[in-house]
Amino acid sequence: AKMRTLSLPLAVALSLCAAWADAADDSSCPTINRAVLLRRRPAADIAEGDVELAELPKPEVPDGKLLVRNKYASLDPTHRIWMSDSPQYWGPVALGDPMRAVTIGVVESSNDPAVRAGALVVGVGGVQDYYVTSIAEGAAVLPAEATANVPLTAYLSVLSLVIGLTAYVGVDLLEISAGDTIVVSAGGGGGGRP
Repeated sequence: AKMRTLSLPLAVALSLCAAWADAADDSSCPTINRAVLLRRRPAADIAEGDVELAELPKPEVPDGKLLVRNKYASLDPTHRIWMSDSPQYWGPVALGDPMRAVTIGVVESSNDPAVRAGALVVGVGGVQDYYVTSIAEGAAVLPAEATANVPLTAYLSVLSLVIGLTAYVGVDLLEISAGDTIVVSAGGGGGGRP
């Protein structure tokens, strides 16, 4: 399969991803998977050529797996850490792989009888249109009632098991008493810093 690529700074590539949201329901390119790939580890500031916007073949769906079409990706300060090969809490993104991101998407095709096509899924889908996953690999189906009165993006922030829980536990560990003042800074990362 032919792969088209465009070398871009990460900020530009990620801003282009926002435009994909408008085309997310467009089926005019059913065989293409647009992805932001890590091409080299930045030495200092992220520069042109560190990532590229690529058109890859849409993945096949093996037995027991789900093909998910991403609708939203959480873009966090930790992306810069994942681009490095420094010791970190989660291994670095491999060169040539899509940039890692927690995502919310729609199951386009299911080879898992427990998950229906059309279900909403939260997982580590990366900055790309499509990915293959399974419940065993950590994908979580969002029940319809959980999204009825809450924007989907809340599951990438305050209701996230990663970001929201991190902020909650951080504040809980402070043992706050009446009269105490705390500040939670969004600039401290996806979960803020109490």
